[in-house]
Amino acid sequence: DYASLNELNGFANQSEFEAWGWRHGFGGAFFLPAPSGFHVGFLARAAGACSLEARATQGFAHGVLRVRCGSSTFLVTHLTPFDAASRAHEATKIARMAWDAVRGRGPDAL
Repeated sequence: DYASLNELNGFANQSEFEAWGWRHGFGGAFFLPAPSGFHVGFLARAAGACSLEARATQGFAHGVLRVRCGSSTFLVTHLTPFDAASRAHEATKIARMAWDAVRGRGPDAL
């Protein structure tokens, strides 16, 4: 019912990604244009089943989306391929975001 995607290089914006999602049976789509050009996205089968809680690019090579679907929170990213220290830094930030989501902190937690 859900799919997270990275390296969405062929897409330029939310509406393009949304239209592609509809053509493939996904009613909900969230797209993050990454400064690196390696964009990330999230698809949900049912329209309106999910909401975008937050998006961030600062401190990430490709950015991160935080999407809530019912009682589940999804964090979608593509870790940097350049060096282990940067990946560890991104992973630490993602772990903090996950912890904030579990504790019920809002989108400002990013």
